[in-house]
Amino acid sequence: MLDAGRRIGDAVVIEGRSSGLRAGESAFTMPAMQQPFVASSQDWPVLRIDSPTTEVAIESFFDIIDGALARGQTFGVLHDIRGMPGINAAQRKAFADYIDRQRTALAANIVAHGVVVKRSLERGIVTAVLWLSPTPFPVRVFTSPREAEDWVRSKLASR
Repeated sequence: MLDAGRRIGDAVVIEGRSSGLRAGESAFTMPAMQQPFVASSQDWPVLRIDSPTTEVAIESFFDIIDGALARGQTFGVLHDIRGMPGINAAQRKAFADYIDRQRTALAANIVAHGVVVKRSLERGIVTAVLWLSPTPFPVRVFTSPREAEDWVRSKLASR
């Protein structure tokens, strides 16, 4: 069993698995300056995701969501992007392309996505991605983690 919170290469171990990967799979590779998103499913069906505060490794976000989708269960996302640096046009496009590519699975499984922000830059990141490709589930931006979690849980309860 792997120790939660321990780094293995460029992946972060969450609940005995490297983030976004199944047992036996190797960690993804990313440039040394990029950091992965970190997730916890400890409060499932709420998937908690924390964004890096340095250069973002976009693919790690997709790995996390793909891992959650593989469960075949409905869930809500509580995504804390406070402190996340801006993302460039190519990264915004990668998010939009992922939404388009996984639209059916996302619609079937994600009930709500609550995003916690601190600055207008972070709110702008969410707006830009959603402008490129609207999600097939409700997304709402909050400045309070508690309000975001309450909203996600209310959406799950009403499903």
